Amino acid sequence: MHEAAARLGETFRSVRRTARGDGTVVPMYEAREVVAEFEDLQRAARSRVRMIDRGPYLCEGERAARLFDLRSARMSAGVRYQTLYQDTIYQDPDRLRFALQANSAGAQARTLPDPPFKVIIADDDRAALMLHHDERRGDPMGLRIAACPTLDAIVHTFEVLWSLAAPISVNPDQPLDERDRAILTLMGLGATDDTIARRLGMSRRTVVRRTASLLERLGASTRFQAGVQAIRRGWL
Repeated sequence: MHEAAARLGETFRSVRRTARGDGTVVPMYEAREVVAEFEDLQRAARSRVRMIDRGPYLCEGERAARLFDLRSARMSAGVRYQTLYQDTIYQDPDRLRFALQANSAGAQARTLPDPPFKVIIADDDRAALMLHHDERRGDPMGLRIAACPTLDAIVHTFEVLWSLAAPISVNPDQPLDERDRAILTLMGLGATDDTIARRLGMSRRTVVRRTASLLERLGASTRFQAGVQAIRRGWL
């Protein structure tokens, strides 16, 4: 994670020092150019789109709705979507509604408190990254990125952030059941399913079922990840 961030930081500094990109990392200076590239990448994707969607937003209202329609059309064509949202989405009813509708159609969505940048990745071939949203500044507003080590670093950073993020939820503040809290606590201490069952007076089958439900709710594939997410949510 730190290595990827360092490589990305050096690329951003390099682009700001030069008037033009080298063909693989090309600066964009206008909002309409950034938005057009975000749309074009979705249309060009053959199998997969990965996005980090955070503010500030260049598209609101009808334009945002059209982008959602584009996503729906691409999903209908078989393109898979993974979107990492800033958790302020829970205070934005329209964007939350779009995200939940996409999820019901097969997309995957997770949230983090403060993702580091806004980006879209088409397959593993191209990406567009937004640096800031002020056209009055003289430095690039975004980057158009083709296959190169910088793209590899962006993809790696996305995957790390995805592993740390929590699944988007209709009820993000839903309290944790006390038995589930006890299971998470014992899991964090390294207890096996059999040990947890004995300590809590539950059947092993019930422990396995509730553990699987907790992992799914936390968006975790391992017990360690579940512990990280539980702590981040304030459950432990």
